[in-house]
Amino acid sequence: MASSPAGSSPATQFGTAGAYDGLVLARFWEPQAHPCNSFGGRGNLTLHGLWPQYSKHHTPAPQGLPGDWPQYCGKHSSPFWSRVQPVQSGVAAAFMEQWSSVAPDYASGSLAQHEWEKHGTCWSADISTDPSAAGVAALQTRFFNASLRLMAQYPTPAAIHAARSTKQGLTIAQLQAAFGGRSMVGLSCTSGKASGQLTLSMVEICFGHDAHGNPTTRVACPAQTLLASSYDNGCATQAKPGDLIYVDQPCGSHPPPPPSPPSPKPSAAQCVPNKHGPRCKVDSDCTSFLHCIRCAHSGYCTEQPKSNRTEGTRVVAMDSRGGGSL
Repeated sequence: MASSPAGSSPATQFGTAGAYDGLVLARFWEPQAHPCNSFGGRGNLTLHGLWPQYSKHHTPAPQGLPGDWPQYCGKHSSPFWSRVQPVQSGVAAAFMEQWSSVAPDYASGSLAQHEWEKHGTCWSADISTDPSAAGVAALQTRFFNASLRLMAQYPTPAAIHAARSTKQGLTIAQLQAAFGGRSMVGLSCTSGKASGQLTLSMVEICFGHDAHGNPTTRVACPAQTLLASSYDNGCATQAKPGDLIYVDQPCGSHPPPPPSPPSPKPSAAQCVPNKHGPRCKVDSDCTSFLHCIRCAHSGYCTEQPKSNRTEGTRVVAMDSRGGGSL
């Protein structure tokens, strides 16, 4: 497992810079991560991070860590950590245009800082060679450039775009084949709470590295760590025979709201049009019932007000000259 869900692992040092077995390029499936932004609308894989990875569990690991990757290298030394931990503002500014195109969470959030301090500080043993401001800036530039080169070299496969455009689900085997086969990719999925539908959320592919941390050739992902992880490869560990995994998450898609509760049936103790209300003898018998305003000649409450001619009673009025009946 190369990383873990936000907030679920302790931010403690484990491992030594440059001492690991391979690299993982982790990318978000943007239609799932941010379905309504421009990246999600085009259907892109966007940068999560470049992660040093072990091929076997390393022990003893701090509580809460599986020992599958190094992290926060050098954090135990406060003076050293204070020099190497922050992403320098000039470095971030130099990458901002590229990040805006392929790494939206770097450009508009704090993911670049998180990825550098957790994974980038373990990426190369060169970090101990020159921890000066200039040396750290040069190393950060190399680290972020390495991930961007891999992003350009390994775009979203055509089969994934096709499945998204047709809104067709893919089997786990089909999804793995789009990225080179079962051993060549880790696939993370989310599962709908109500429907149980699996949706692609992240893709991880693996590389060798040289003595300075630079990625070399693409290699199979480690079976004992990354491919066995429910976080890094949850599509494979969760999917059952016959399950389909979906890559389409249209903007604005939300589960339908629950149906409105049915309107209560009218109670007999109220007045409604064209029906008898409660029995009564005088108007005051009706005032405590819903919609009832008086006792009708029939002996039932009603919602109808009295008119000029009601229930056979002749209304006597005076003309404008003060005499006679109308």
